[in-house]
Amino acid sequence: MSGWKENGQPQYSIIGYAATREEGNLLLAEYNRNPWDVDQAKITMEQLYRLWREKKAPKLGQANQKALSTAFSHCKSLYHLPYKQIKAFQMQDCIDGCGKGYSTQGAVKSLWGHLDRFALELDVVSRCYSEQRVSLSPSLGLPDGPPGRPAGPPRMPPHL
Repeated sequence: MSGWKENGQPQYSIIGYAATREEGNLLLAEYNRNPWDVDQAKITMEQLYRLWREKKAPKLGQANQKALSTAFSHCKSLYHLPYKQIKAFQMQDCIDGCGKGYSTQGAVKSLWGHLDRFALELDVVSRCYSEQRVSLSPSLGLPDGPPGRPAGPPRMPPHL
């Protein structure tokens, strides 16, 4: 309950929607166990990005800020989706669908990491989907590392 209406009736806040009554009860139990800011939970990806850009991005270098800004433009299909509803496969779709090279894909992946950690700080999400199997696109035939570097971990030069 979030207060009272002028006519004395209670005013309720909607904490979310569920497909079944059972899912609704689970959602309510989760909310009662760990209440969240209902309005904060509805923040869209675009709103989260703007807030992140204001609060966190100034701590990054200019080149990194520019790369992450460009990466954000490759995620237009998710701008108006509540961030809490974005799943790992959608993040991966943005990486795969950007149609650019390794560095741009890396920037998109990095952006998801920044946004996920920031959303976790704000209690918008309870887990970071960007850390789950989100990887650079193998469909472009790109190696596991940047161009000019062999795939896999760096190796120590042999001793002479």
